[in-house]
Amino acid sequence: MLILDNEAISFYLIPSKVVTAPDDFVFIENEVSSFPQLSNWEIKVFRNGMQKLSEFSLDNMLDKLN
Repeated sequence: MLILDNEAISFYLIPSKVVTAPDDFVFIENEVSSFPQLSNWEIKVFRNGMQKLSEFSLDNMLDKLN
């Protein structure tokens, strides 16, 4: 879910394979080698990345669920 001021709420369905093989553009892995339990994934929300993120909007992903 993405909530921005003065915008409609957007919902996204992002497959796990996308975040486990991040593109380092919109999807980023923050690996903490000394403390692996603190490793995490990040989704950057920025103007140039919105087209890539929109590929995973709920409306676009519903067809792929069948």
